[in-house]
Amino acid sequence: MLTQRAGREWARALNLLVSLAFALLGGLFLAAHPDWLAAGIVLALLAGAVLDALLARISRPGLSAQQLPGFRVAWYFGHPPFAPGRLLALLGLMAAMCGLPEWVFYTCGLLGLAYGLVAAAMLVAERRTGRTAGRVVAALGEYQPRCYLYYSDTLAGGYQLAMWLPYFERAGLRYALLLRDASFAAQARQLTGAPIVLARWMKSVEQALVPSVGAVFYVNNEARNAECVRFPRVTHVHLGHGDSDKSASFQPFTAMFDQIFVAGQAAIDRYGEHGVEIPRAKFTIVSRPQLERLSTEPGPRPPVVLYAPTWQGGLDDMRLSSLPFGEELVRALLELGARVVFRPHPYSLRGGEPLAQVRRVDALLRGRGETSADTREADLFELMNRSSALVADVSSLASDYLYTGKPLAIVKTGPENPPIMETAYVLEPGHLRAPLELLLGDDPLRETRLAKRGYFLGDIDEADPAAPFIAALRAATEGKAANMGRTG
Repeated sequence: MLTQRAGREWARALNLLVSLAFALLGGLFLAAHPDWLAAGIVLALLAGAVLDALLARISRPGLSAQQLPGFRVAWYFGHPPFAPGRLLALLGLMAAMCGLPEWVFYTCGLLGLAYGLVAAAMLVAERRTGRTAGRVVAALGEYQPRCYLYYSDTLAGGYQLAMWLPYFERAGLRYALLLRDASFAAQARQLTGAPIVLARWMKSVEQALVPSVGAVFYVNNEARNAECVRFPRVTHVHLGHGDSDKSASFQPFTAMFDQIFVAGQAAIDRYGEHGVEIPRAKFTIVSRPQLERLSTEPGPRPPVVLYAPTWQGGLDDMRLSSLPFGEELVRALLELGARVVFRPHPYSLRGGEPLAQVRRVDALLRGRGETSADTREADLFELMNRSSALVADVSSLASDYLYTGKPLAIVKTGPENPPIMETAYVLEPGHLRAPLELLLGDDPLRETRLAKRGYFLGDIDEADPAAPFIAALRAATEGKAANMGRTG
């Protein structure tokens, strides 16, 4: 089955092929039957190809939706307006050149041109009147969403949404995704059946914040978050996508949110330790609901080590990936008799040197059948459950893995020693064997990890680790006035 993106590529290729065939056959037809009507039809429909590209850029609605009850995309969206006309005229041309009367071509060409003009006029009218936005607002008024999950990142970041969606479903609240880039919509539909609202401009965001919306939840630190936070009526809640000692977990602009959901006290302390002063009342400790998917059973023997390096961020304070040393690290684990399961960060697969580093590790593991291709689509929590130990960088994986009680090692790639390293065997390039032997052997840090678990992950309800988060989610959607009253 074709994906939406593949389907669009096929549609573009077919449109180009039809346009080229129409131009060629139209030229041949005019050479044999020169008259002004035929020339006008051919030239007008070919000029429509240029107009199609222009309309595609200027006519996209600022506010649209998918999977929203009561809203359907208008018939004139989704295809270039003059493309069907060129196809119809091409069929008429072929019929005329095969011996049918010339009026067959004229009829098909004029009908195709009329269709294109009507569809183009509807698109221009939409641009001027914003009728689609009005229909979306009306449908949202009927649906009555209580909250939005907001997302403006790339396709590779879909995991940031996916980790929270089950708990929004479990909370029993009507919610929707609020996206800023339509290119992510196809992937979003694969993640959830909830309504998807596409808001291209800041005005579109304002229109989407219908009165029923009490809160908007944010899963990352994208700059376009601010375009929604600027609307003060609703409660703006930062979720993030994991607890770690990365700089993303103590950014000063996190202070712009009304509430900040964190896993444990470590996340709150992290801001103050880095000079970021945020009122304590803004923080809500919700533990990590995803912990319910992790097992505390010991891993298999001989040991299976999950190596899950983070991505190499674009800024200096985000360059925490151990991938540049991945070959050395994996080779040391193999020499100690461990089986290695390799799971790089999705962003490391986008190209450049990180992808080359992934391929070098894969080459080392290929003979053992443990390449990243085997784990790319695998559930990360299942990989953690099937492991005996984790080797990671400073990332949320390390914090989550504390819950399992199993051995943990962290590769030191920067000058600092963040608090999470107190719970882990610290690995440095050139000094791997001794800490790896402890990781795979007696594990003397086990009691330290168990003692620190609550500091990083909060008071975990073993019966229902998701309960604190769901309760906090429901409370936030009551709206800003209710929450101000509660904290006052």
